[in-house]
Amino acid sequence: MVTERQSVNRLQEYFINGDWFDTNIRVGAQELRTPMMNPFPLRAIPFTYRGVSVENTSFDNLKLSALYITDYMGWTNEEFLSVTEGVESELARNGIVVELDDNPMLAIGANYTLPIDVIKSKASLWFYTMEDVYNQYHFKLDLSKQFGVTEWYFKPSYLKQDSIGNLNATDANFNTYQAGFHLGTKWNGFDATVKYVKTGDGFVVAPFGDEKVIIQQVHQSARADEEAYGAQIGYRFNEDSALSGISAYINYASYQIEGDSSQDIDETDLSVTYDLAEYVDGLSVRARHAIVNYAEADDLTDTRFYVYYKFKL
Repeated sequence: MVTERQSVNRLQEYFINGDWFDTNIRVGAQELRTPMMNPFPLRAIPFTYRGVSVENTSFDNLKLSALYITDYMGWTNEEFLSVTEGVESELARNGIVVELDDNPMLAIGANYTLPIDVIKSKASLWFYTMEDVYNQYHFKLDLSKQFGVTEWYFKPSYLKQDSIGNLNATDANFNTYQAGFHLGTKWNGFDATVKYVKTGDGFVVAPFGDEKVIIQQVHQSARADEEAYGAQIGYRFNEDSALSGISAYINYASYQIEGDSSQDIDETDLSVTYDLAEYVDGLSVRARHAIVNYAEADDLTDTRFYVYYKFKL
C-alpha cells in the first residue's frame, strides 16, 4: 500500500503579549509548556494552542499560571480544531464514542523553587478541567544533588484523573491515576536513568501532550492497569572532543498489563543528534529509530530524520 505524502503549512504562533505588575498576559496562538498541554514533540511540528495564558512572578521563587484554551493544532493540522474535538478523538481511540459540548480547557498551576542550598528542589502543581468531561491534578518534584563531579536526581510524579458531570454518570467513566519516578545520575557527559510507573483502573486522557512517566517514540505509559519499567543512557561529547556537538541515547521500556501477558510491549529507542551551530548558527540534525516488540501482534520499526533550523527575524 502506498500512502500519499502531504505537506503541512501553517502559522504556528501569532499573539498579543503584555507585561504589567510582574504579570505576563498572552492572547492568541501560542506554544504551551505545561504538564498536560505542551508542544508534544514526538513529530516534526509541535502542537500549538489558541487562547489566553497568564503568568505571574510577584512572589520570590514562585510562578503562578492560568490558561483559557479554546483551540489547538496537532502535528499535521493546517487549521485550528476545538479542544473539545481533541478530547473526543482521544476518547474514541479508547473505545468511548461521545459527543461533547464545546467547552474550553481551563488550568491553573504553580511552580515553586525551594530556597535551600543543601539540595536543589522544584515542585510543580497543576489542575486542568473541562466542564462535564474530566479533571486532572498533576504533581511533580524535581530533586537533585551534586556530589563532586557527579549529579544525582530523583523526579517523582503523581497524576489523578476524574471523569465528571455527564460522563461520570455513565459506564464510560475513566477515573484513574498514574504514579512513578525517574532516578538517575549525570557524570562526565553521561546521563543514566531508571524509570517506573503504575497506572490505575482507567486510561490516561492526554490529547495535548503530557508528562507521562515513560514517553517513547511509539509508546507511552497510558493504558489502564499498566505497569512499566524503563532505563535510558545518554552521552554528550564535550566541546574539546573531535565529535563535539553530537549527543545520543538508548531508551528501553517494558509495558505490562496486570493479568494479561498477551498485551505486553517492549520498545527500544535509539537517537543521535548533531548540533551544527559551529558551522551554521541554528542548524542541527537528528536521526531516531524505534524497535517495538508485541507479545501477540506484528512487531514494527519506526525510523525518523529531522533537520532543524532556528533563525531570528
